[in-house]
Amino acid sequence: MLQEALTRSFVLHYSRIPTMLEESTAPDLLSNRVVHVSVQLFSNEGLALRMTEQLSLLHVMVLSLKYMMSKILIPNTLHSKSFISNKSLSTSEDWYVAIPSIEKIDYACPLFA
Repeated sequence: MLQEALTRSFVLHYSRIPTMLEESTAPDLLSNRVVHVSVQLFSNEGLALRMTEQLSLLHVMVLSLKYMMSKILIPNTLHSKSFISNKSLSTSEDWYVAIPSIEKIDYACPLFA
């Protein structure tokens, strides 16, 4: 099945997405397309479940998100010095470009436009 082969390849390469977003000259466009492809591929519940069981899809996605979030962590100053190892997400305006917001996603764009 072609959709399963494409989905399998997408999952196997998913961990490269954060790096590609980081290096992209148009991260908004790239993240929009990644979300669009993800929605199309993973809307098939059976296929998504197989990818989760066979290729640890959830684990891959969480590690990718963790990698992206690690780039914007700053020291947490809300606690005493004994908790200084805790980190918080930066609230600067720069970091959001690699993380698409629901409002910015164009679900109507063609798959490979």
